[in-house]
Amino acid sequence: MRSRRNLFSALVAAILLLVATVQPGHAEYGDVLARYVIVAHDPIADKTTTLARAIMEGTDVACPAFHQLDSDGVALGALNSTTRINPDEEAFPVTVCEAVIPAGARASVDGLPLPTLIAEPEHLVIIGDSGCFGGDAQDCQKAWPFPGIASHAAERKPDLVIHVGDWNYRGTPSTKVDGEATYNSCLPRPGRPWVNTTSGDTWQTWWQDVFQPAATLMISAPWVVLRGNHELCSRAGRGWFYLLDPHSVLLDPYRALPVCNALTVRTEAYALDIGHIRLVVMDSANACDDADFEDVASLAYQARYYARQFDHVAALARGSAKPVWLLVHHPVWSATHYTSEPGIVSLNATLQRALKQSLASSLPPSVSLVLSGHVHEFQAITFDHDRPPQLIVGNSGVALDSNLLDNPYSVEVDGEPATGLALSARTGADSFGYLDVTLAANGVMTGKLHGFQPDGRATGRVVAVCSLPVGWNGLCRLGP
Repeated sequence: MRSRRNLFSALVAAILLLVATVQPGHAEYGDVLARYVIVAHDPIADKTTTLARAIMEGTDVACPAFHQLDSDGVALGALNSTTRINPDEEAFPVTVCEAVIPAGARASVDGLPLPTLIAEPEHLVIIGDSGCFGGDAQDCQKAWPFPGIASHAAERKPDLVIHVGDWNYRGTPSTKVDGEATYNSCLPRPGRPWVNTTSGDTWQTWWQDVFQPAATLMISAPWVVLRGNHELCSRAGRGWFYLLDPHSVLLDPYRALPVCNALTVRTEAYALDIGHIRLVVMDSANACDDADFEDVASLAYQARYYARQFDHVAALARGSAKPVWLLVHHPVWSATHYTSEPGIVSLNATLQRALKQSLASSLPPSVSLVLSGHVHEFQAITFDHDRPPQLIVGNSGVALDSNLLDNPYSVEVDGEPATGLALSARTGADSFGYLDVTLAANGVMTGKLHGFQPDGRATGRVVAVCSLPVGWNGLCRLGP
């Protein structure tokens, strides 16, 4: 009889403990599907900071604990955390939690270590246009090198990763639906409607294109992230603002987070002080490439907007005692000769026009490099005078374009003589890759482009070598 009473008492105690632990309305946290650190600008303190993020399985879940760690990895105390606004719980059945990491501090989430932004990063990895089209356009099992590229880059233990945009191709494979154009920076011709293709903007496509293949790279180093035109609100913008956008209510509680509540949602340029350089990040996702595709009034409106953005960029650049890299997804300048075009295609029509209106086509002298993606190749352009070199890293995963220009090439780009190097589908099967950068004092940079086959196997070949300040042979040259 006593044993029954003891058993009953134990059962009641267990039930009471369970009730005390799981209160009504409280949800246990699920599995950590991804953990990563985003480099951000704190607008209140006007300084560079980092946001720790964890993506949790499920929508009705609590955030795990974020902790600051001492030098031995022992938890010092909990960090204040919050959840980001879920744009669509059906499309994104996950919870994104975040916390601000104090400058130079080590941190963990759910007991798992997070990468730390060190004071003077010396080893950078630069990638861009990393997703996979899928379907008939690109075989994601046999002809998508990004998983191999991300793994190779992680093994080299970088201090910082820069992604120059266009993350989710699998969810945004086309710019047309039933023959009608999707808004893709350029408005349709007058009289034609535009359509959204947001149905593929889901956690599944973001997991497949980004978080699964880049998992080891994401826990290797903090990331500087740019939004590309594939992350427009007409395409995969909801996922961008939920998962990757560097704004947070923890940094600016007085301003609402940017979300896809309109066709064109833009964010302001900001500066990141990264050791020996300053990175100025400008959101160019809405900048139309081709003036012929847009009506005159729309192009003029876009140019006026981006002229103001360039004014802001100039102020951020002039306020720096260090060399400045301008990070902008659409290249201000590029040179491509396609078989379907009679002459050289020079992007970006909107940015070039805006720069003329703002700064008479010249960026401040402190800008030593313009770093971009968008064009599906690796390209480096050096101008004779008045312009910083343009570097394009758009060859980290998506199927490559075919640029018919010879290497090296000499052409006129936006009214200025330039020499360049373009590695595309035409120049070899190992033209995929990422730029492995060593950064020294005064902004001195050396970079090696590691070549990869379409299936993600590293060739072991350095396809191109780049350096700043620019030497007599230009920004980049073919590798040894």
